[in-house]
Amino acid sequence: MYNQFFGLAEKPFSLAASPRYLYLGKSHKAALTFLKYGLVDRSGIILMTGEIGAGKTTLTRYLLDKLRRLNALDVIEIPNTSLVEDTLVSAILQELGVQLEGTETSAMQVRILNEYLLRQQKRDKRVLLVLDEAQSLPDRTLEEIRMLSNLQSGEDILLQVLLIGQPELRRRIMERSKTYLAQRIAVSCHLTSLDISEAGPYIEHRLSVAGHKSPAGLFTDEAVALIHEASAGVPRVMNILCNLALIYAFADEKTVIDGRIAQEIIKDKAKDGILLTPSGKLISPEAPPQPEELSELRGRVARLEQTVRQLARQLTRQKAALSDA
Repeated sequence: MYNQFFGLAEKPFSLAASPRYLYLGKSHKAALTFLKYGLVDRSGIILMTGEIGAGKTTLTRYLLDKLRRLNALDVIEIPNTSLVEDTLVSAILQELGVQLEGTETSAMQVRILNEYLLRQQKRDKRVLLVLDEAQSLPDRTLEEIRMLSNLQSGEDILLQVLLIGQPELRRRIMERSKTYLAQRIAVSCHLTSLDISEAGPYIEHRLSVAGHKSPAGLFTDEAVALIHEASAGVPRVMNILCNLALIYAFADEKTVIDGRIAQEIIKDKAKDGILLTPSGKLISPEAPPQPEELSELRGRVARLEQTVRQLARQLTRQKAALSDA
């Protein structure tokens, strides 16, 4: 809705994990280096953790896209939902398109997978298993991962595993009962939130990718500082706030997001309970809005409704023109 007003080709703060929008802050750059090293070194199990919204999936998509273009790595991604009833080995075979008769024992399934991996090795193609949101994996699946890390040919590990999850995953692996798995992790990294020096460049990067010609001037320094503080530097929360700031500015016909707009969106989103202080505490909504604030909000909503009606009329006219053609 606001793209044309701000000179954007697309929404810059979408919550979708698009590799094009990856911003390599200090933590993300270090994590990417570790991941690349682990893959090149053919390490068995690679672990990446990070807080919710830190950018784990975006970073993974960025790396996997590059690896797929090299065509030297088969990537198997298993959604957690398929591991509720299936074993990890059977889920991998299904993902690979291997037809099972249903009578195969677990040992037979492992042998089938091992034979597939050996064929890929002869073709000089490595196989990477990616498990996202791995903190919720059942213990039996973690045990299967340890077992699969034993699949080797000579000194080569046949199946690399990338485990991605929230900090809880690291805590689970470090439990005494999971020593068998912790000892198999060759490379690990952890994504942290963006610090204040990265907040402005992060916002500008996303605006630039979305087509803005002068991204450095759209958000003032005060607005950036307020958004960073309210989000605790978590990229996903920053995206939510920045997107809302563009909506508010569009409704007010403002071409710059300043501190006043930032304060308004933070106050409004605090009611949803998603905003954090740097100490990790939830921001409480302030006192109920005053009459003048309510009047301003009603005006903004009215302007947005008018814009939506105009867009709907334009869409109707375009459809009519296409049908007449």
